[in-house]
Amino acid sequence: MKNITLTFAGALALILTLTGCDLCSKPAPTDQPAEKPVDPVTVIRVNEPLKFDGKLDEAFWQKAPAVEMTFYDITKGYPAKSRARLLRDKFNGGRCRFAYDDNYLYIAAELDDRDVYQNMMADQKYHFKFGDTFEFFIANTVNSKYWELYSTPAGHKSMLYFLAPLMPDEKENLRDLPGFEVASWVNGTLNNHDSADIGWSTELRIPLASLEKTMGVKFGPGAPFTCLVSRYNHSNDLRLVQHSSFPKQPVLNFHLVEYYAPMNILR
Repeated sequence: MKNITLTFAGALALILTLTGCDLCSKPAPTDQPAEKPVDPVTVIRVNEPLKFDGKLDEAFWQKAPAVEMTFYDITKGYPAKSRARLLRDKFNGGRCRFAYDDNYLYIAAELDDRDVYQNMMADQKYHFKFGDTFEFFIANTVNSKYWELYSTPAGHKSMLYFLAPLMPDEKENLRDLPGFEVASWVNGTLNNHDSADIGWSTELRIPLASLEKTMGVKFGPGAPFTCLVSRYNHSNDLRLVQHSSFPKQPVLNFHLVEYYAPMNILR
């Protein structure tokens, strides 16, 4: 038995020598498929004034490339009949555009909504718990700092600042971003479940000086900024809150900064 073992070991050594130990040089197999690169968002440069009213009727907004927000199916794991019933709800989509000038970064969102609703009429609140909310996250690839900014149909705002992803105590992250403003417009009614609405739109205006100071990175063409836009849609005729975003995350978690979209800032 000893001779057979030695013969086998010798044969194996000969094979490895003849193949250049190819078996040794190959990486270990992995069950993680290659991930598709995240598509960038285009941030256009504008030189004309913005009437800051949430209506998005400036000509440059029609020229700015839009990204479409994608629906998250959170019914997986539900019983089949219940899931089928929940998925019969029509998805209310949304589109977002991006622009900047010498002083501000502008975000514009146009959100389809049959029942525009928000029950929190104050700033610096977790609005997504109380009704329709649009969110804008902006990060960068130089450090771990990022902002999470809210806008509501009633024109209220919130600002959360993170020194690192998923900080444990969100209350500590409620900070002021000096000069940040939102303006919203409802195409229909607010908090009237008896009427059929068309949707709402909102504009976010972020001072570049405040953004650069807090993040430690200068904004402009070639800058390493990334972003995500997301939405919580509460409606009387929806059986579940609808979540959507661009880009869509691997799981429903809007703090996965590694999966944010690069910002292609034009000159």
